[in-house]
Amino acid sequence: MSTAQPRAGGGVPPDAERVRALIQRALHPRAMPDGAEVAELKRELCSFVRTLLPEAEAAVDKLWYGSLIWFQRCGRLKLVRELQEQGPDVQLLTPHVYVRHLARDCRVLLEYLGLNEDQAR
Repeated sequence: MSTAQPRAGGGVPPDAERVRALIQRALHPRAMPDGAEVAELKRELCSFVRTLLPEAEAAVDKLWYGSLIWFQRCGRLKLVRELQEQGPDVQLLTPHVYVRHLARDCRVLLEYLGLNEDQAR
């Protein structure tokens, strides 16, 4: 059971359990989803990245400025934002690889927001 906490902009973040289920589906090592499922995963994961990214950036802004973890997380968030802004049409990645990148990005964003699986248990 996940407990949703209010976001800075009001409302609650997306259901972390739902995001985790999508991540697991996208990163399943033996699954090669068909084109329709890849498109659905891409759409949902992109939506979660757009929702979670500003929240994760706000959380990183609260870290000690200039610390090692601040630099690491700022760099990772920059990569997430760049991949999101480019979108799949500009990528030289196949749709399957793009979806796996999105899934990993969502996993990182959940971690930065303190909504990762270890903390939910």
